[in-house]
Amino acid sequence: MNPSQTVHSTCRRNLLGSNIALWNQQWELSDSDLHDYVRELGPAYIRIPGGSWANHYYWNGNGVRTGESDMDLSNLKNGAWDVDYSTFAPGFNVEGSEQLPISDGFHGAWDVKQLHDFVETFGAQAIVTVNLGSGTPEMAAEWVRWANIKNNYNVKYWELGNELEGRWELGHILPDGTEITGEIYTQRFKKFAAAMKTVDPTIKTGGPASSNDRGAFIKEVLRDAGELVDFVSFHTYPVKNRQKNEAEFFDAVFTLEPAMKKIHDWIAQYQPDRKDEIEVAITEWNSKVVEDRVTADLANGLWCTMWIGEMFRNGVSFANQWDMMTATETGGHGLFYFNQFDFEQPGVPQEEMDRQFESFDPTCIPKGQYWALWLWSRFMGDELIASSLTGAPDLYSAVTRNADGLQILLVNRSHEQPVPVQLQSTQALADQATAIQLSHREYFWNPTTRKPQWSRRPEPVPLDLGEKIIVPPFSALILQVPFAGHASLYPESLCPAENQEHTRSRIQEARPTNEIQLILPESTPEDVPAEAWVLAPDTAPCSANEKPKWVELKIAGPATLSKKRVRINEGAARFFITPNGTGTVTVFADKIKARLTSLPVQSRTEILWRFENDSLDDIRSDYTLGLSDTAKPNQQTAEIQLRNAVSIPGKGALVEFRSLPQTLPKERIGGVVFDLRASHDFSGDENARIEVVLQSEADHWIPIGSVRLSDFKDGWKTVELKIKDHRHLSSMKWLYAIRLQLSCSKPVNGEITIDDAGVILR
Repeated sequence: MNPSQTVHSTCRRNLLGSNIALWNQQWELSDSDLHDYVRELGPAYIRIPGGSWANHYYWNGNGVRTGESDMDLSNLKNGAWDVDYSTFAPGFNVEGSEQLPISDGFHGAWDVKQLHDFVETFGAQAIVTVNLGSGTPEMAAEWVRWANIKNNYNVKYWELGNELEGRWELGHILPDGTEITGEIYTQRFKKFAAAMKTVDPTIKTGGPASSNDRGAFIKEVLRDAGELVDFVSFHTYPVKNRQKNEAEFFDAVFTLEPAMKKIHDWIAQYQPDRKDEIEVAITEWNSKVVEDRVTADLANGLWCTMWIGEMFRNGVSFANQWDMMTATETGGHGLFYFNQFDFEQPGVPQEEMDRQFESFDPTCIPKGQYWALWLWSRFMGDELIASSLTGAPDLYSAVTRNADGLQILLVNRSHEQPVPVQLQSTQALADQATAIQLSHREYFWNPTTRKPQWSRRPEPVPLDLGEKIIVPPFSALILQVPFAGHASLYPESLCPAENQEHTRSRIQEARPTNEIQLILPESTPEDVPAEAWVLAPDTAPCSANEKPKWVELKIAGPATLSKKRVRINEGAARFFITPNGTGTVTVFADKIKARLTSLPVQSRTEILWRFENDSLDDIRSDYTLGLSDTAKPNQQTAEIQLRNAVSIPGKGALVEFRSLPQTLPKERIGGVVFDLRASHDFSGDENARIEVVLQSEADHWIPIGSVRLSDFKDGWKTVELKIKDHRHLSSMKWLYAIRLQLSCSKPVNGEITIDDAGVILR
């Protein structure tokens, strides 16, 4: 470590912002515990009004919105709403190119004034994303006037539009039916920014809030928008959907460096005189788009500590995690978890349900991501210094400094191995330091109950640097190391006392009472390993001179264990149970035991596409697709004609099924079935194949098998391809398409006929 060599300086809290949205519920953002946690976090910026809503929300509804969901349609003139900006009223949502009121009538649980006031509560600043998708320059300029001139909200950063390169955004499709381009976006950007800066010349305008780190439209904005662009922004969820293991999950943090280099190169190329003025912002980020269990558990907390370090290292000016409140059944992106009321209680009278609901307290509990941001806010510095790490492939490090000493972040990605660390610095360090740890002792997301088992504030403890420093398995450790001659800051001055007792008492409610607990799912299919945990939240951490505490594991029944003992000094330890048959499995952890049932896997086919409706509207192909009534007697089938056809990179779909019935239990999908025939004159490549690919929001490309087309020239055969990798099964609940892909090394000719296509349900 070289404390005299600064890599980058910034106010770290600029990187610790979040997003709140108009759809957040009143009781959520009004919760007193949430206010305490956000106040402790101290983010510099909070982005409003909420992702894609920015492109179809009119921030002011005065004279237009006449009730909760009622609109005065006479104010819709020539495709735009005539809003009276003389005063403020809650805004409204529109949809479609006609900008009609949104069909479900929901215009948000909050309005923009309430969001601005929420941000002001914590001394933060709002980052406002204005409606460039369906709005007007006047509409954006009036928001600036109302916020900064009339109400003194002093909003500095104004982002113009949200992810408009994406087809999912209102405004991507232009009135003439074409798609928006970077050049068109930039022309609109210039009109909006000029109008807004006329009202308040001190504001900073930027965009385009690209949907990923490829930075769509950023180059065009920098090239063509001149001095109107003060910052460029993009969104990133770096863990790609094809990631299958934890190593790939953590390695995704290192994708930021090439993306930032590309953007800085564009700035230097197109705005060389302002290359030190134009800022780069990430106004939405999380580890991944899909809100599964990983986004809620400790893994995401550790990932976020590393990601903040990489944003610091690569010169990100400000950043906003997505998001503060979002929750899903499996976890969600949100920084916080609110326990939910159980509306399904068989046999409980309605009167009793009403009484329970009346007294229900939706306790707010911080998730792993919150503690990651909180650690950076409370214990790291604003000046990143040069440092290196050798001999520890599972360890990540980042080092900051202030006037008194160094702040060293160490993240151990291994579930199994503690990592010893030796500090070397070009400036003398004190003998005493302070350690702050985030591990499963501080936070555990229960995968069976799908909520935090406990969540407690990481506590500073003294550390003698004369002893060996050990980074525990699967943890983040911050070392506060004073320079020689400076006193240790342990512990109270590191973490101000405001709200600590209050929040600590609320958090402790989520802790279990027994010393050791064994968590297993109730059942697992016989071909899917089950994840299991030993919980020991009150076990003391293991110092360098102590032996770790282990729990011995045994098993009875038709299954095996991934390990025979687990280390519990970090509060929880994971292992896996692999069935080798069906029946009851009993697992023993020291003196406690728990059971699960290994269930037999049975399957049935469900045919979804019979091609008997004279229509292929819900089916597409990259080749010539039609219906045939000659391939089977008295039946229609799908026919693909191939004339010197080749595999098409990025395309190549013989048939793509995207219209999956809403009643289909997608979580039970275990494969694909279809009847196939190739014409007798099929030729060109004897090894040409059909590859079957499933597409899910959790993984956009899941190949499950292939068949050789020449094997089907003799007549109809049924193809059944089952998912062999059990890790793909959890992705099926988000399935959106089934593709039959052509794979060939040279051009092919002939007809391929398909019938009775469907899925195999487990």
